[in-house]
Amino acid sequence: MTNGFIAAILAIQGFTLFTTSAIGRHLMTAQEDINAVVTQLGKAKDEIVAKIADVQAQLDAANVPAEQVDLTALNAAAQALDDIVPDAVVDAPVE
Repeated sequence: MTNGFIAAILAIQGFTLFTTSAIGRHLMTAQEDINAVVTQLGKAKDEIVAKIADVQAQLDAANVPAEQVDLTALNAAAQALDDIVPDAVVDAPVE
């Protein structure tokens, strides 16, 4: 093998290592961004569910019949948002 050939192989290996490292950094950044959005969506879901429960409690306290103010569509919309990100499955402890 000539020195030029060896230099070319080393250059290719260096470029491959650099590229792989750069891709890894981008993936880490992307995953961090995804995690932040999932956290934000979780907070939004909690706020929406709490607000719906508050409205329902106010309606109940005012003895407003469900036929007069129907929250079914609102609850369905909130559930559809909740279904976008599946709930974490918690395995039952093994005894």
